[in-house]
Amino acid sequence: ALLGSSGYRGNARIWDPVTGALVHELDVDGESVSKVGFSRDGKWFLAGTYGGDVVAWDVETGGRVWKIAGAGGKVSAMALSSDRRKVVVGTVVGGISLAKVGEPAPFNQLYSHKKAVDDVHFREGARVIQSSGLEGKIITWTFQKTGISSTVSLQGSEEQLRTFSLHDSGRVFVGVSGQDTFFWGDAKSGEVQWVSPRGDLDVLGIATDSTATHLAVASLTRGIMLWDLSNPASRTEKTAPGGAVYALDFSPDGSELASVGLDGDLVFWNVSTGKISGRVEGQMGHDSVDYSADGRLIATGGGSATTKIVERSTGAMVRELEGAESTTTVRFSPDGKVIASFENSGRLVLWDLNTGQELRSIAAHESKTWTLSFGASGRKVIT
Repeated sequence: ALLGSSGYRGNARIWDPVTGALVHELDVDGESVSKVGFSRDGKWFLAGTYGGDVVAWDVETGGRVWKIAGAGGKVSAMALSSDRRKVVVGTVVGGISLAKVGEPAPFNQLYSHKKAVDDVHFREGARVIQSSGLEGKIITWTFQKTGISSTVSLQGSEEQLRTFSLHDSGRVFVGVSGQDTFFWGDAKSGEVQWVSPRGDLDVLGIATDSTATHLAVASLTRGIMLWDLSNPASRTEKTAPGGAVYALDFSPDGSELASVGLDGDLVFWNVSTGKISGRVEGQMGHDSVDYSADGRLIATGGGSATTKIVERSTGAMVRELEGAESTTTVRFSPDGKVIASFENSGRLVLWDLNTGQELRSIAAHESKTWTLSFGASGRKVIT
């Protein structure tokens, strides 16, 4: 696993989180860095700057691969196309810039967001771009031979978006506004399929299965809401035995949903029937739940300093990993050999699942953090 970081001093760094060694010190030409990320294949590390530049380096060698200048403002979002030939950049002034990798400047700049762009995605290769802004607007941009067309998917509430994401399959997007208005939509058409009344849900957790067939939402006021995404009217609502549900995760095959909540129980739901198919009682973590890639193990965290791993088939405890303080998020590596956990202070801890020993701890953030994922290869930890 590799970890990327940046700061205000005009540099970015790539670390080995297991040994703590600095792998590469990367020069950003003196510019303060506002955004970093790895390409999907893990071969490039990208940094966006306060001055509107995007720089990419080769992860293995640390050599600079390309630089694009002139996005028109501090970089707040960026994404590469799947073939790594184009990059889209969003800025804090609401601009969207599209550039060809290897060329020095963007070839197209679009301004339709009233506030900062907080997320951008490519769809259908590089023919479609989807962007979201803090003013509560989602725009789908379609590039055609005759020009560029744009469709506004969500507008009018003027609420800041708290979160917005596009599923890896490219089939569905989900988001939550600052006033707890939850919505989801068809990413191919750009149309929103369902929007909750303002402040009605108090969303605590969102999960989508690997094929974007089902979507589940944990709500403080409505329990668990489950959709078959092929049918927007298919919504069902379930009340967990112990009350409020804080986190959800689908099994790798999508047949089961795991939930944890305030009562500390781990509950399993059959997705087809909506009925409870299993339960592990007794002080499991209530803020995070994650299946291993093979579906054999489930990890939970939150409410204590202990990350707990149980076997799905028997409910038996496999490991109890004792950290220094309460955890917020836990995740398995793709190969199932490592568990990553975040603690309330922002400390990231990596554990050897086989031995239960701490491999490494990193002061990754200065405060509580909820977002944690491994790259597809398992060589990167993204926070």
